[in-house]
Amino acid sequence: MKSLSSVAVVGASGYVGFELAKLLLKHPAVGELTFYVRNGTDDGESRLSEIFPHLRGGRDAPCRRFDLQGVTSDGYGAVLLATPHELSLEIVPSLLAAGLRVIDLSGAFRFRSPQTFSQWYRLPAPDSSLARRAVYGLPELYASSLPDADLVANPGCYATSVILGLRPLVESGWLAAERGIVCDLGLFDPPYSPRQVSEHYRSIGREVGQKDTQTSALYSRIRKALDPIIRPGGIVLSFGWHSNGMGPQYEIQEVVLVAHGSAHNDTICIAERKRTA
Repeated sequence: MKSLSSVAVVGASGYVGFELAKLLLKHPAVGELTFYVRNGTDDGESRLSEIFPHLRGGRDAPCRRFDLQGVTSDGYGAVLLATPHELSLEIVPSLLAAGLRVIDLSGAFRFRSPQTFSQWYRLPAPDSSLARRAVYGLPELYASSLPDADLVANPGCYATSVILGLRPLVESGWLAAERGIVCDLGLFDPPYSPRQVSEHYRSIGREVGQKDTQTSALYSRIRKALDPIIRPGGIVLSFGWHSNGMGPQYEIQEVVLVAHGSAHNDTICIAERKRTA
């Protein structure tokens, strides 16, 4: 493994970047840390605690506007990408050419088959040599390959739960996985109480109020975005104060009301299945 004495994180301002920051700032093996954001200031560097105020009081790190040439020439041993798939596809070849070890948290290099990648991500597939070069970052299965990998494709949480749960069944011959495993499930769980809005948004330095999270227009947009990716027979689980559901093309399977009491909003939990006809 290349030295972790100097590590860069690209994509510091989002949720994944925030989680990386919490882990890396406390990790005893990680030395110098630098975070990059795509929309940083033009006049130099700031501090990570300015993006995430509740990190103040502990270890801090510089935060700079992202510049690919700067990342490749600043002597880092490893670069972690908390970036959209499209940006990872664009910059990983240059990072590898500069001799950097890359850990990509997007889905850009999780599939070796170009056809499978394009089918699920609806993007042009990465170069086949890069796709074959990437090691799937699941230590339970690929621990022996990860230490020497210069490109690690970090798995998603959903895929991790499915793979670790079903792998023993496949290995024992109880489950045939030649056709692949397709999971159709939509999870709609927005923050819907004042306390949750505060915890989920203000804690990372973003001023978001109930007017931004409790409007029928917002839920309508989310439903329209979610519906096309749910196949007939797929399940949608929604949690919130609303009870509109996904619409007439879905059949309600179960409704559960969770009463919190006091000043907290009750939670309506709805399981719906998309109609097949």
